[in-house]
Amino acid sequence: MPFVKDHEPNYRMFALFEERCIVGNKSLLWPDKDLWILENLYELKRVYGDEAIEGSDNSFEGKLELQLKNASPQVWGIVADLFYIFTLPSLSITYEKKISYIRWAAEKAGYQLPEASDNIWEPLHTGIIHTGIQYHIKFGQILLTIRYAIAIKESENPKQISENSKEVAGILDKLVTEIGEIFKLPPRDMRHIILYFKFPETYEAIISSTAKENIVQCYKRKFELDVPKDLDEALIQIRNEIEKDLSQDEKPIHFYDDKYKNEWDPTQQPLEVAKKDGSDRKQTEDDLDQQMISILHALKYSKNLILSGPPGTGKTYLANKVASRLVQPQIDQKLSAKVQDIRVVEGMTFYDILALDLYINDGTYSVPEIEGHSLLEARFTIRPVENPRQSIWNHLQTHTAPVSDTVKVSRRAEPFLFDKDENSAWFLTEEGKKYVQQNLSDKVTQLEEKSTGEHREEDFIYKITFHQSFAYEDFIEGIRPRIGEDETGEITYEISPGVFSEVCKLALNDTENKYILIIDEINRGNISKIFGELITLIEDDKRETMSVNLPYSKREFSVPKNLYLIGTMNTADRSIALMDVALRRRFTFIEIMPRLDLLEKEFVRTSEVNLNLAKLLNKINQFIEAEIDRNHQIGHSYFLRVAKAEQEDKLPVLNFVWNHQLFPLLKEYFYSQHEKLIEFLSPFIDEGHVNSFEDLIKEGDDLLFALNEISNLTK
Repeated sequence: MPFVKDHEPNYRMFALFEERCIVGNKSLLWPDKDLWILENLYELKRVYGDEAIEGSDNSFEGKLELQLKNASPQVWGIVADLFYIFTLPSLSITYEKKISYIRWAAEKAGYQLPEASDNIWEPLHTGIIHTGIQYHIKFGQILLTIRYAIAIKESENPKQISENSKEVAGILDKLVTEIGEIFKLPPRDMRHIILYFKFPETYEAIISSTAKENIVQCYKRKFELDVPKDLDEALIQIRNEIEKDLSQDEKPIHFYDDKYKNEWDPTQQPLEVAKKDGSDRKQTEDDLDQQMISILHALKYSKNLILSGPPGTGKTYLANKVASRLVQPQIDQKLSAKVQDIRVVEGMTFYDILALDLYINDGTYSVPEIEGHSLLEARFTIRPVENPRQSIWNHLQTHTAPVSDTVKVSRRAEPFLFDKDENSAWFLTEEGKKYVQQNLSDKVTQLEEKSTGEHREEDFIYKITFHQSFAYEDFIEGIRPRIGEDETGEITYEISPGVFSEVCKLALNDTENKYILIIDEINRGNISKIFGELITLIEDDKRETMSVNLPYSKREFSVPKNLYLIGTMNTADRSIALMDVALRRRFTFIEIMPRLDLLEKEFVRTSEVNLNLAKLLNKINQFIEAEIDRNHQIGHSYFLRVAKAEQEDKLPVLNFVWNHQLFPLLKEYFYSQHEKLIEFLSPFIDEGHVNSFEDLIKEGDDLLFALNEISNLTK
């Protein structure tokens, strides 16, 4: 059953409202006054609902004041009661705000509110649910309550009808439809609230129809149920199905608990990845935490993500973990033939590629035919040249056997691998075949096994770190010197692709798989210079629909849809202030803050001291946030190193972490406020005198004792 014991004060108060106002004619707040008579309700319905003010710039209260400018005190008294019922379920509206609404209407009525000590105010302190924007559009929710009261009072037996859940639901559904046809915002939220408050054994504490629909669809599939069309009846069946195998301590379930919400709420779902065989596979784990779910959910809607937060919060770790989760389902899937060839030729000299190509194809070919072979196409994809055929021709001639009668060039270089016949068809000589077998056997094997579909995560995940000297030429493309492949070793200059270009090429040629580029310390680079004209192309709606001509190679370039950009950003870094607005606009940001929950059960113990790491971290961060800001807090990963150590090693590891990582960081943070840091670290002071920070360095039991004292500070 949905009944929640903690909600009993709210149930009782709504029951009192029903008794005094809906069935009776009294007021909830002023039970000695006959306010809720039909005559007053008709007046309120006319001036409030029938003469509604729409489209005004006024606030709700401003519009209401205009509508009720000639209303009687009794009508304003009803409004005060209505404000009470409207705010009663909400955890999102503060107690002070709730009282201000009610007091405003009471003052308009000229009525004195009950004393602050009156029990009637207690339920307003404890709402039952977080109400959203739609509920806070007060007009419809309050109008439904007015019309519901009129409908009950106009019935032949108000008390009997108000106690029948089917009758009440029917009345509310009819009113919701009528109001929705007139004002386009059906007040379903209040419908759900009224039914839950009146019949908590039957109806759920859920005010969103969409949430109810999602729950039904989720568990209908999960349990293969044939559920009723009525959402509330379907929810009863689903609740019974879930609870039938639970112990008494586990009942009643709450659909908004993380355990269940993570199942039915689409906004909480991790990324789904379809297998190539057409079946569905979700990337989920029993221990998948909310942080990972949020990140994966964000990547369903944007391919550009930045994880930002203070140092030591595990941003890089999370970026790697997310990337791994994205590509894991495709590890055993086949790559496109083009990408497999690209992986083969990466890092090979041109003549080696030619030798391998002729060895695999085992025949004689003209230069145009060789240009069309897949290995050569792959080579020109990753390193374009202005005249591919000329490059092929030059390398074939340069590495032609000296005894050749058909090639007349005098300048040749080892290894001697090629020759051509009278028809200018090139082939691999016997010496060339032996060369391939001795030097390129791994590449031959790679080509022979490329259809197996066995890959590593690293085949799809690329990582770079931005720094102050990182440039466009490193990221996109640039002109770089290259030592010639022949024996002369002449230096030539060629257009060399950067890491972003290389990953884009792979992704564009392997559209069935996901590729990830992790950019660590993304805020430390000069974004405008690094991304250049491509900053627009990374936008989700511009990918593969917009292209530019690159300035060096003049080739057309676009960003593929299957490439994910995941950046990390340290918010304590001074370079955050220089963060390019263009980048901020094109990336989704997720804040990664210190997680005390990971350290709650972690202790460093001796016979005299029992230091809880979560408590210590919390005190340090409270101090930093109060004196500097929240972006300079200390991350949990520093202490995770201590937590993961064996018990006998925890104190030595804590010595290292504090004295060589955290203490220097704190000194940097408080470079111009040494006295504040010294005051905070007062437990480290032996005799009340500090000449330098070196006097605060402690080890072993002294360090543990001082840190424990800090963790127990009351301010």
